[in-house]
Amino acid sequence: SVWQGKTPMVIEGDEGEVVISKEGYLSSRGFLEDAEGNSLEFYPQKELFDRDGYLLEKRNDFYKNLTFFVLSIPVALFSYANYQAYDDLYKRSVASGSSHEQRKNKRIRNYSRGMYYGSLFLSVTLFLNAMFHLKDYIRTGEAYNDDRS
Repeated sequence: SVWQGKTPMVIEGDEGEVVISKEGYLSSRGFLEDAEGNSLEFYPQKELFDRDGYLLEKRNDFYKNLTFFVLSIPVALFSYANYQAYDDLYKRSVASGSSHEQRKNKRIRNYSRGMYYGSLFLSVTLFLNAMFHLKDYIRTGEAYNDDRS
């Protein structure tokens, strides 16, 4: 964990791990005790993609989907309130005995119930989608941390 200098170079010591790292390349590791003769050779490979950017993209996907879920909650609440209001109106029209008002309020109540169930389905679907993105983000972060150690 101590910077030693630029390559090619001579490292004094009998044992220990040597890590060669360069921006845009995967780190290469070697052990002094495994050296053949007096040298260790490293062949760093270019990174195929930006890991930090990929992890950031996964995080942003999760937060975007969580935001959609949170924004869907008021829709479900308002549609439930709308359904309850038309249900009360329908019950009052049944009690009043007007068949025309009863049919009209029943139709509106059924539409508002469908809106409520639809918005509830949408909210649950968006929640599950956000949880799948969270799982993907966590797995990406774990793989990222495993590669760094």
